[in-house]
Amino acid sequence: MGRKTDAVANGVNMTLKVITSLLWGAACVGGFAAGEPIVGVVAIAYLTYLWVFGGRWLIY
Repeated sequence: MGRKTDAVANGVNMTLKVITSLLWGAACVGGFAAGEPIVGVVAIAYLTYLWVFGGRWLIY
């Protein structure tokens, strides 16, 4: 039973990570589109931190 709950927890965590990334991706595009490149740069830096370095989430 432990393996099933671990698999479900991993699936939920990955789904939330992808949703969080989509929100930050939208913030990145919106920042550049609104003429605020610092917002886009911060979003790119956070996404790099999240995916490349395995960082913690800033929003859930």
